[in-house]
Amino acid sequence: MPRRYELALVVADIISAHCRGTSARARFLQTCIGTEWDEAANMVEGMLAEPWRLVGYQEKRLREFRDLVLWSSPLAPNSGSPPHKDATIFPVDSHTSLPERLDPDQAR
Repeated sequence: MPRRYELALVVADIISAHCRGTSARARFLQTCIGTEWDEAANMVEGMLAEPWRLVGYQEKRLREFRDLVLWSSPLAPNSGSPPHKDATIFPVDSHTSLPERLDPDQAR
């Protein structure tokens, strides 16, 4: 079974735990079965918007699913390839100019 489907089941359980009494779990799984991955990623983003409500492994699994879906999307840069393991994401500061954000050596 592809990894994204395995994680979809885990994410569905997380959604079910947080959205009791709703059809959110079923809607999420239907979205995944229909391969509407962008919509599934948006649903996960909604869960990640409130990380204080997540416990234990939940945030990690949601991020793992979202990243897997986004990086395997046909519209993603380097489609099918996750970010390089050594890739660094620098925090964005609104008081920093774009070149400083892109060149970490310049900020030192």
